[in-house]
Amino acid sequence: MNMFAIKEDNNIIVRFPKCKSIDDIYRQIITPDLKDEEIVYKKIFDEFKSNPNIQLKRKLIGPSEDIFYYECMGDEVELYWDIDYGLVPIRCSSKNVDYIFSVINNVLND
Repeated sequence: MNMFAIKEDNNIIVRFPKCKSIDDIYRQIITPDLKDEEIVYKKIFDEFKSNPNIQLKRKLIGPSEDIFYYECMGDEVELYWDIDYGLVPIRCSSKNVDYIFSVINNVLND
């Protein structure tokens, strides 16, 4: 499983090396392997859960998606898993995107 993170604006996208930008994802040039993405999603979820700087504020668990809203550095972070589309871009703010990006990279490089 060779994945990496892209930081674009206040979003963090986790994808395979074939994907060079967020436009590749939106144009659906690549099709992710959802099993690999789910493994990475669970690792990110576990890291967020154990990180004292990232606090869970609320969650929405649906039949086809799980959305977790966290607070980090005073602003919201959204971690979203969709059963059909995989790991949705992680939404951050300008205050916390760099910190969350480093957390994601640590998970991917572990």
